[in-house]
Amino acid sequence: MTYTPPPVEMPRCPGPSMQDILKADGEAAPTVLREESFLDLGDQPLSVERYTSRTFHDREVEKMWRKVWQMVGRVEQISNIGDHIVYEIADDSLIVTRTSETEIKAYYNACLHRGTRLRDEGGHVQAFRCPFHGFTWGLDGTLKGVPCRWDFPTLKDEDFRLPEARVATWGGFVFINMDPQCVPLEEYLGDVGRHFETWPLEKRHLAAHVSKVVHANWKVAQEAFMEAFHVLDTHPEIEACMGDWNAQYDVYQGGHSRLYNAMYVPSPRITQSGQGIPEQDLANMSAPLLGLNGTVAVTESGTARQALAQRYRLILENKTNMDLSGYTTSEMLDLIQYFVFPNFFPWAGLGAPLVYRFRPNGNDPDSCLMEVMLLVPRSENGERPAPAEHHRLGPEESWADATELGDLGPIFDQDTANMPRVQAGLKTTRKPGVTLGHYQEVRIRHMHHVLDRYLDAPD
Repeated sequence: MTYTPPPVEMPRCPGPSMQDILKADGEAAPTVLREESFLDLGDQPLSVERYTSRTFHDREVEKMWRKVWQMVGRVEQISNIGDHIVYEIADDSLIVTRTSETEIKAYYNACLHRGTRLRDEGGHVQAFRCPFHGFTWGLDGTLKGVPCRWDFPTLKDEDFRLPEARVATWGGFVFINMDPQCVPLEEYLGDVGRHFETWPLEKRHLAAHVSKVVHANWKVAQEAFMEAFHVLDTHPEIEACMGDWNAQYDVYQGGHSRLYNAMYVPSPRITQSGQGIPEQDLANMSAPLLGLNGTVAVTESGTARQALAQRYRLILENKTNMDLSGYTTSEMLDLIQYFVFPNFFPWAGLGAPLVYRFRPNGNDPDSCLMEVMLLVPRSENGERPAPAEHHRLGPEESWADATELGDLGPIFDQDTANMPRVQAGLKTTRKPGVTLGHYQEVRIRHMHHVLDRYLDAPD
């Protein structure tokens, strides 16, 4: 379903907009990158309790987490019959398993005898056997074994089938929904599903999967990645190579949104001050961010963006045996980050093959689990690589310790350093609410508007 919001005049930063930069590239960019979708959602403050209150957290669990589609993993992580992953959100735990070549099911992770968790972690099994007394279920969820069957005279096999959540797949991802009355996933995704027809994520493979417990509410953590406003102070070393004020923010029906941000152009903060940066100098300082060695030469009539995209394209073509000539400069370089409510961030294009996911850490409103995945193009001439193992960082480890993330690790360390400060500040502030920018933080406000729809819905 395509959603066309009413026309609203968008606030504009000084300097070129993202659409101006796209036009300056002089290429036929995909239609979805030339679209804009802004809604004026006002300027009301957000209450602090949304981030600090256990009561608010409990409402989220009951009225939102148990009603929404949630990404739980990649299809390639459960490629064989009997492969499974365990997905947890607050008190809910589900076993997501492949039951046949064409079917994936999600079972609530509890024995129907006395409630014991059936699986503590993912793996491969032929059946699900309770470690306490040995009650056993087949991969199809049917009861297969009851110890001392004589002692359960009223037990009926049909009543002891493992309860299931809804399951669907999209883009090579597996989703679950605990609400039996939920809308189909395709309808839930709305504009996001339409946009990603341009960049099919099922043609990628999971090259890295790293997680860390962060001492902040899950919304504090993910909101740090929903705007580029923070670049100057949090990532000052890349300001000369990245737009921030001129990022484009789009919001869509269903609660989803997009951040579209130009790379390898100076921030308007720099150009406004009269500090011009020669294109060759810009290419020289930008090349390391793309992992490019040596000098990237800019032609007299060309731009740093064009030169960087051309070199980066050749490297990826050699790695993947893919023809990437159809990808524009923007698709090769820029940050095109989508958000699927409530906590899933798939990135489009090839500039940053990232996926984020954020979840509460159990029932603690003051901490969360942040996950980063790298989803890279796979070779068209070879077998699909095995999915990366989940790397869980310990309390004393930093993102930089996850070498599989490359140069991204230290950047995530800069981001996550802010999060406990925000959580602590929210508890000590005497200001009645959180103030958001009208345009640059509209995605955050939009997410809370959608969250309120779930919280305010009748039981």
